[in-house]
Amino acid sequence: MKAKLNPFFYLFNIFLLLSACQQDKKADTVWYGGQIYTADTLNQLVEALAISGDRISAVGSLAQMKSWTGPQTKMFDLKGAFVMPGLIEGHGHFLGLGRASVN
Repeated sequence: MKAKLNPFFYLFNIFLLLSACQQDKKADTVWYGGQIYTADTLNQLVEALAISGDRISAVGSLAQMKSWTGPQTKMFDLKGAFVMPGLIEGHGHFLGLGRASVN
């Protein structure tokens, strides 16, 4: 015989799922007022970006960043400056690495 689950169980689980999906985290910093290159072919240049911790949280217009700002968010005016993502490149050549490890 199967046990019948209380409908409250389903409602409670739906509530937990929906509350976990809500975005209420605010950005630490918002940079705006410049030309920000995103490397996205559909949206290459934006005017603002939000940063939370060490991650870019959102890019878009300054109006779109309003949902990311809170009392603790620091706002930085780029005054028309150009911003692009930093590129980090690291690699090793197999033969060189092998020879270096033998010595």
